[in-house]
Amino acid sequence: MTNTKATMSQASIDDTFVNFDNNNSIENNSDECILDTFRYIGGRRFHNVTDAKYFLPNDNGEVDRLEGQHFLYRHIWQEQKKPPNATFLQANLLDGLPFPDGTFDFVYQRFMASALEESQWRDEVIAELVRVIKPGGWIELMELDIVCPEDINAPTYQRFNRSHFLADRGINGLISSKLKGYLESTNELTNIQCEERSTQIGQWGGRLGEMMCVDLLEGVAACKPALSQFMNITYDEFDSMLQTVRMEVDSSQLCCKTHRQV
Repeated sequence: MTNTKATMSQASIDDTFVNFDNNNSIENNSDECILDTFRYIGGRRFHNVTDAKYFLPNDNGEVDRLEGQHFLYRHIWQEQKKPPNATFLQANLLDGLPFPDGTFDFVYQRFMASALEESQWRDEVIAELVRVIKPGGWIELMELDIVCPEDINAPTYQRFNRSHFLADRGINGLISSKLKGYLESTNELTNIQCEERSTQIGQWGGRLGEMMCVDLLEGVAACKPALSQFMNITYDEFDSMLQTVRMEVDSSQLCCKTHRQV
C-alpha cells in the first residue's frame, strides 16, 4: 500500500526451510537440451562428465539441500554487531512513536495481534503508522490468526480457544480480517494488497510443519501462568492438555493462517 503511502521486503520462512525432496523444487526446463550430460544412479541425477571429480548429485533434491545449507551457514557465521548506520530504540507504540511526521520510507509491523485491543488497532495504531510514513512510502503488516476455526476437530485445542481468554482482554484473535478496512479508513493509503497463506502444523506438514508445531506449543506454554489461572486449571492439567494438543495437530490436520497487508 502506498501513501498518496506500504511493497514487501520480507523473505518468507517457506523460502528458508525446505523439504529435501526431489519433487519440491522448480523444474529445470533446460534438462531436455542437455540430457547427454546427465546419468541416473539409484534414482538420483548426476553429471556425466568423465574427467570431473565432483561426485554429488545435481538434481532438484540436491538444489534444495544446498539452499538449506546456505541458510544454515549464514546463521552460523552471522555477525552479532549491528550495522553502523542502524539504531535500536524502545518505545511504546500506544504512547506514539518518537519520530516526527513523514520520517520513514518503509514501516513494517508483525505479531501484534496478541498485544493490542481491537479498538487500539482501529483508533490508534494504524493512524500512528501512517503518520510516520513519507508520501510515497510503504507500510507492511503481517499477522497470524491466533484462534483456529470452530469446525476443526481438535477438542483440547478448542478448549483453549473457547476459554475467552483473548476476548476478556479486548483482543480479536482474527484481527487480520479487519486490517484492510482500518487501512482504507485513513483515506491516505492507496493500492492496498492483502495476501493469505495457510501452513500445515505437525508432522503431516513435513519439516516446516514440525517447526510450526514447536512454535505453537511453546507459544501456548508461555501463556501457562495467565491462561491456567483464567481457566481455573492446575499446571499439571495444563501440561496434560498441551500434550494432547501435540497429537491433535496431526489428527485434525491443523493449519496456521498468516495474513499480510501491503
